[in-house]
Amino acid sequence: MASYSLRVLFLALLCGAAVVFLCLMLQSNIAYNHLRHLGTGPRMRGEKVLSPQKPLPGAASTTVHVQSPGVVVELDRRNGSKPKHFTGRDKTTLFSNSSKSSFVSDPSKPVICHTFSPGRLGNHLFEYASILGLAHKLNKTFFFENDEDIQKVLKYPPVQNDRTELKARCHKAKRLEERYLCRYDGNLLTQDLAGDYSIGTYLQSWVYFDEIRQEMKKAVTFADGIVQNATKVIDGLRKKYPNTIFVGVHNRRGDMTNKGFASQGYVTATPDFFKRALTYFRSIFSRVKFIVLGDDEQWNKDNLHPVNDDVIVLKPSSSSAVDIQILSLTDHMIRTVGTFGWWAAFKIPGTPTVVYLKDFVRKKSSLSKWYSENAEDYMLPGWIGL
Repeated sequence: MASYSLRVLFLALLCGAAVVFLCLMLQSNIAYNHLRHLGTGPRMRGEKVLSPQKPLPGAASTTVHVQSPGVVVELDRRNGSKPKHFTGRDKTTLFSNSSKSSFVSDPSKPVICHTFSPGRLGNHLFEYASILGLAHKLNKTFFFENDEDIQKVLKYPPVQNDRTELKARCHKAKRLEERYLCRYDGNLLTQDLAGDYSIGTYLQSWVYFDEIRQEMKKAVTFADGIVQNATKVIDGLRKKYPNTIFVGVHNRRGDMTNKGFASQGYVTATPDFFKRALTYFRSIFSRVKFIVLGDDEQWNKDNLHPVNDDVIVLKPSSSSAVDIQILSLTDHMIRTVGTFGWWAAFKIPGTPTVVYLKDFVRKKSSLSKWYSENAEDYMLPGWIGL
């Protein structure tokens, strides 16, 4: 009897130990999977690791103070987690890029069609990049109806195979319009997009083409003649001022000062903004020159005050592409408002410091609804609002 009781007790203890062991294993597995979900835990052999998206500005912010005699510069440098509209998908690129870095259409796929807006070059570059980005995300090909300007400006313009067939399909395609002009519209990805679609209009958000951002860096290389004309200008300045950091400055005023634009909510940069922006770079670099371009040359000369002749105001050329290229050949960038300066900053090689006019849209204006909070879908992560 005693022996039987001992056996029962031993079995009970063994069962209890087994239950405890199973609970611990379950808890450990939950924690393991949780860490994997967060991207911080160990991975199983052969498990695919998704590359994390770059953080979007706006979720958190720190303030950096830069002091100079008589001036205090307060920078808004934002960092944060990826937004809800990122899918985290890991896809191979849709496009068969040739050795010349051109995007090549594939008529065997459903097509995204686009007709360029009446806007200028900066607008068209956004439309071009965003349509290619959407085509990549949706595993479709692309067709641009009126791409003459892009074809002239780019060194490696898109190759559109079977234009006649794609054009006919696009004329029958269902039309989708963005809900916001200057922010990411995830609605364009949630439609039933099994067939051919025409998507418009301005699509001014880097989020559309973030998955192919490096490919776009190559794809927006300008034609040789444009690059050569711009290089002559910058090479002449670098020869005159050796061992000097060049900061490009783009200041758009012109149409932005009209009552119509102002009433919508557009804001132009003030002399105080430029004082703080120039002070920021002067505090970092001992030898710096500011290369200024804009549509109001006299205003720039009157209001961007040099220290030791460090401000060089250039006369705009007859080509917006050449002027964008000039600024893209500098080392860093100050931009105010408009897509012209956006693309000049984007095209600068490497990881330049880009300072922009933070309050370029008046709050609670009709224009402000077209941007996300802090313009986080419009300004690239890492750019500094001032």
